[in-house]
Amino acid sequence: MLGGFEAQVKLIVDNAIVGVYLFQDDKFWYVNPVLAKMFGYEPEEVIERLGPLDVIHPDDRDLVRRQIQIRLEGKEEHLHYVFRGLRKDGTVIYCETFGSRVHYRGKPAIVGTIIDITERKRAEESLRRSEEQYRTLVEAAQDVIFSLSTEGVITSLNPAFELNTGWPRSQWIGERFSVLVHPEDLPLAEDLFQRVLKGESSSPVDLRIRQKSGSYGIYELTGAPIVHEGRVTGALGIARDVTSRREMEEKLQWELAVNSVVSEIAHTLLSTSSLRDVGYELLDRVTPLTGSKHGFLSIVDLETSREVRLLFAGVHDEECTAFMDEELTFSRGADGRYHGLWGHALNTGQPFFTNAPDAHEASAGVPSWHVPIKNFAAAPAVAGGKVLGQIALANSPRGYTQRDLEALKRIANLYALAVLRHWEAKALKESEESYRSLIDDVVESSNVGLFILDADFKVVWVNRAIERFFGLKRKEVVGRDKRQLVRERIKYMFEDPDGFAARVLATYDNNTYIENFECHVLPGPGREERWLEHWSQPIKSGLYAGGRIEHYYDITGRKRAEEALRESEERYCDLIENIGDLVMSVAPDGRILYVNRAWRETLGYSREESSRLSLLDITHPNSRTHFMESFRRALSGERIDAIEAELVTKSGGKVAVRGNMNCKFINDEPAYARVVLNDITEQKQAKRELEYYARQQQALAELGHMALTDIELQALFELAVDRVARTLEVEYCKILRLLPQENVLLLVAGVGWKEGLVGRVKVGSGRDSQAGYTLLSSEPVVVRDLNTEKRFRGPQLLLDHKVVSGVSVIIGEPENPLGVLGAHTATYREFSENEAVFLQTVANILAEAIKRRKAEEDLRESEGKYRTLTESSLSGVFINRGGKYVFVNNRFAQIYGYTPEELIGKDCIELVHPDDRETARQRLSEALSRGFEPQEVRGITKDGRTIWCEVIAARIRYEGEPAIMGNVFDITERKNLERQLIQAQKVEAIGRLTAGIAHDFNNMVSAIRGFTELSMMHLDKNDPIYANLKHIWDASNRAADLVRKLLYFSRSQPLEMRPLDLNVLLKDLCRVVRRLIGEDITVSLELDTTPCVIQGDAGSIEQVIMNLAVNARDAMPQGGELTIKTENVRIDENYTGTYPYARPGEFVCLSVADTGIGMD
Repeated sequence: MLGGFEAQVKLIVDNAIVGVYLFQDDKFWYVNPVLAKMFGYEPEEVIERLGPLDVIHPDDRDLVRRQIQIRLEGKEEHLHYVFRGLRKDGTVIYCETFGSRVHYRGKPAIVGTIIDITERKRAEESLRRSEEQYRTLVEAAQDVIFSLSTEGVITSLNPAFELNTGWPRSQWIGERFSVLVHPEDLPLAEDLFQRVLKGESSSPVDLRIRQKSGSYGIYELTGAPIVHEGRVTGALGIARDVTSRREMEEKLQWELAVNSVVSEIAHTLLSTSSLRDVGYELLDRVTPLTGSKHGFLSIVDLETSREVRLLFAGVHDEECTAFMDEELTFSRGADGRYHGLWGHALNTGQPFFTNAPDAHEASAGVPSWHVPIKNFAAAPAVAGGKVLGQIALANSPRGYTQRDLEALKRIANLYALAVLRHWEAKALKESEESYRSLIDDVVESSNVGLFILDADFKVVWVNRAIERFFGLKRKEVVGRDKRQLVRERIKYMFEDPDGFAARVLATYDNNTYIENFECHVLPGPGREERWLEHWSQPIKSGLYAGGRIEHYYDITGRKRAEEALRESEERYCDLIENIGDLVMSVAPDGRILYVNRAWRETLGYSREESSRLSLLDITHPNSRTHFMESFRRALSGERIDAIEAELVTKSGGKVAVRGNMNCKFINDEPAYARVVLNDITEQKQAKRELEYYARQQQALAELGHMALTDIELQALFELAVDRVARTLEVEYCKILRLLPQENVLLLVAGVGWKEGLVGRVKVGSGRDSQAGYTLLSSEPVVVRDLNTEKRFRGPQLLLDHKVVSGVSVIIGEPENPLGVLGAHTATYREFSENEAVFLQTVANILAEAIKRRKAEEDLRESEGKYRTLTESSLSGVFINRGGKYVFVNNRFAQIYGYTPEELIGKDCIELVHPDDRETARQRLSEALSRGFEPQEVRGITKDGRTIWCEVIAARIRYEGEPAIMGNVFDITERKNLERQLIQAQKVEAIGRLTAGIAHDFNNMVSAIRGFTELSMMHLDKNDPIYANLKHIWDASNRAADLVRKLLYFSRSQPLEMRPLDLNVLLKDLCRVVRRLIGEDITVSLELDTTPCVIQGDAGSIEQVIMNLAVNARDAMPQGGELTIKTENVRIDENYTGTYPYARPGEFVCLSVADTGIGMD
């Protein structure tokens, strides 16, 4: 017995709406009735006989086994998955299970539920298939199908968008749809969009959509809201290109409008003889037809040749009101011609129009009182070769076109008839005016025959039209009984005598109205064949009350027009029969009723054979479903445009066609479908070939572009084989690189070959393989079947991959091959010449890439070599183009104190000394035309120093433009040495001059000293004269010493080595130095406190000091300080170790320093 709670749980589980189970030790311990029924068993059968896997589909048992194991091992507590179950009767069902791991009887078990989700799965599968079907329909639809967000942004477009508009879809996804709509149609598009979003029903609207070509196509748009979870999230639109149909409808509407106008005018011509009435009708019709604001009619007076303006139209703006009721006349000019635009059609006899009146050849200006003329059209009214008048129109807002002119010409022909009748009536009126009344004139001149009968049906009057129509004389019929005339004479004039008599006499019995009916008068004595329209009515009052009046309208012209229309229809049928399109009529049951000649010739059937065929018989199986569905839609009233299909010829061939079909309805029932098709077989083939060629060109363009980049050769090879395989649609492609040293070809890149072969397999370069044979050929080598090939044996590489057909070409020139490019397939195929050319072009691109890489490597090597030479050059190297430096080496930059980067692009004149720049510009200009002579120039460094440079240059072409390349040498030091040399030469010259003067002066001083000494010998030292002579003696000694120094300076005195105290020598020499270097330089002596005695020649030492002083002076042009210093020093062995030229001992150090600019 179960406890109360357990009993309650069992009750709930047994009556659950889902299957419940308890599983342990590979068997069910419990299943509820729902689960057992789910699998087609009783609960006891499941528990006693079945394990869990027995109700699982064999393909899903591993899945279920793994899921159970995972849960029992405790890796996951809960399980949830979907599996396929197997019912007792073998039916497969889909199940969803939820379970948990529990402990039952002390061991792990699983308790869970199972739900039958078979119906849900089927619904999902059905939904998926439906979605795929609709997606396929959308993608294959000829109509443009698109979706918009609620903001009007395009979110999707089907491929038909590109086919119809020419725009790529990717360009417009994310753009606003309104950008594609013609500005004038935007309000209509916005209204449709808003109504769709509101869920309101809407009729299709025509919108002009911008095409990629720049024109606008007319599309019929319908829309529907996109609803997701009860909310409108966007709009779905379908657009059908109806441009051609609308153009045809517009053309048809125009023709109908023109025909309507012509018919109305013709009816007016028949109903009135008033030229003015006809004119009013004509202008009232033709001005709105052409959109003209103004128009006028004129006739030409045949006697005076003056043009008379009869009527104006379009005067609602009151611009021409003054001329409404008066006739304006214009005469010919002295040259016999009418002047201005109004006279051009009268002069030429031809219609014309112009939308630029001022530029027209006949323009003669418009009178100031006339309305402005913006455009103009005119057609002369011509009859019998004479110009009788004209119709002129002006100021159409849309301008005039050729079709306006054609319509105007047709209307002008009617107007010519009216004018001609006007003149005929005028002449008749003038000839009979003396004896006929106005009413008689009207009746007699009418083209309507009249019988007037009295109450006894006797003829009391007939007009002349009756005489013409029936060949009767008035005196023969007046007074006679009309009924008797009909029976005895008149009825026999008609094609259907009895029928005519019966209809006419029937009205006499009750004297009633008779409806119009047509009757055919046969030709006979005194009468012509003609068609008449009969109408009669009783006379209710007046002299002939109780009688009848009968009208016979001459409708011969109309019947002839109808006959012409029938002939036109016959011509149309003839045209259909001989048109190049395939035309057929198909009964609703699919039987072919009619085919034209082009259809029969294309499909190869005779007319009799085609009548035994059905639409299904001639449709290829590939197109049958779609084509027959389109046929059924056409029978329902839908016009099918731009349908494509494949038809089967009598011989079994296929013909690709494109066209349209629509249904003809009679009494609201489909009578037959009209199918018009174009044979597009060649077009399709041409399109496929063009697409194939385009893919080739795209691949070549991509490879050519990549070859010009820095792509690695191996990457280019791999890209090339991939593009060749894709483009030629082959399984294998390879590049074999020739290894001349080994005389073999190495597989360096490939597609389709077994893994590990690329980069390892080698093929012989002899003629026993296709690749080797290709190397020896100057043309591409095409193999149709490798198994039967006689020129060479198939290499093992191709045989291992079961290659059958292929084509291979040389990479590079035949005399200098770089390798082989090949494409191969395992199926039989004849490669075309175009495909071989494509492969050769790819090989040429690869060859150029290889050569380019080799040239680049050689160039880099050469460039490196020459760069090393240039950069290590001791001279500065530069290239000057257009006055700017485009290259400088490091030495050039060092000379001027810049880095090379700072000088690139710098004006070369900026490096020239300011005082020399004008001369430098002139020399640079001359150098570009006559050449460049070596020259020395002063330059300016970056820090402002002046330097001297020697420039040697020549004209060159650099990157295709004239330039100057040169070398620059820094000659500043040389220039300084040259200046010092010149100075030394000057000093030497002065020395020589000084030596000569000094000798002469020394002779004079010697005489003075001698005579002074003799005089002093004869005088007492205390004698005052002795003191004076002593002063002369001292002065002469000093003069002699000065002469000696001058002789030392000039080197004219031989060296006299003796002990000297440099301190004493420098004190005496300082006075001479100060006078030599000028007052701007301060001379300072820093002498050692102890005597500085040396063994030397005083003159030589003085000479050295003088030279150093002169150099210091040149280095201090703005003044400065010159310091001369002496110092007793001792040189030890440490010093001599650093300076090997020195020797140890006691020495005097003499130093001379200045504050000048120094030298490099």
